[in-house]
Amino acid sequence: SKKNLLIIAVLLIAVAAFVQLYSKKEKRRDDTPVGKPIASTDLIEAIDEVTIERGKNIVHLKKIIDRWIVVEKNGFPADTPKLVGLLDNLTSYNVASLITKDEGRFSDFQLQGKTASGDSNRSTFLQLKSKGKDLFNMIIGKNRDSLSKAPNRPTQPDGTYIRIGDTVAVFLIKENLTIDATVDDWINKVLVTISKKKIKTI
Repeated sequence: SKKNLLIIAVLLIAVAAFVQLYSKKEKRRDDTPVGKPIASTDLIEAIDEVTIERGKNIVHLKKIIDRWIVVEKNGFPADTPKLVGLLDNLTSYNVASLITKDEGRFSDFQLQGKTASGDSNRSTFLQLKSKGKDLFNMIIGKNRDSLSKAPNRPTQPDGTYIRIGDTVAVFLIKENLTIDATVDDWINKVLVTISKKKIKTI
């Protein structure tokens, strides 16, 4: 009957609407970085260039064949163990929570973008590339201060505020993430040992 057909049609529309709504929720859930590492292992394995910037300090690290160099030091070897440690942190530190999407609060977390004068407001900018292509961008802001029950006990760093990519969202990671942004901090300071016999032949 027409009545039954109408009921079936209404039910089908309701089911379709529910499926569409559920799919959108699942998509939004997949898109959020909360609960996931800051960067994927596949992404880290693909990079061949790292740029770190804070204020007027800029460090370019580049992979040439199988070794990393500091561009600003005319190809001087980079501190590879230090770089590996940084990249390991990106793949092991998970995004803990979303703090805000209010751009007006960026300054509260030292997460403003670069200004015309180049002042980064103490934010640290991290960029990862592969073959000249931009793969990953992140801004590292200030640490979250722990809450102390003791009135005379100073607060301690307890997590770090970050922004990932072009999103306006401010996220929190539970770890204290700091990245050196001066060239001298990234050169390999380990002296190569040469035997006396080798020295005589040079």
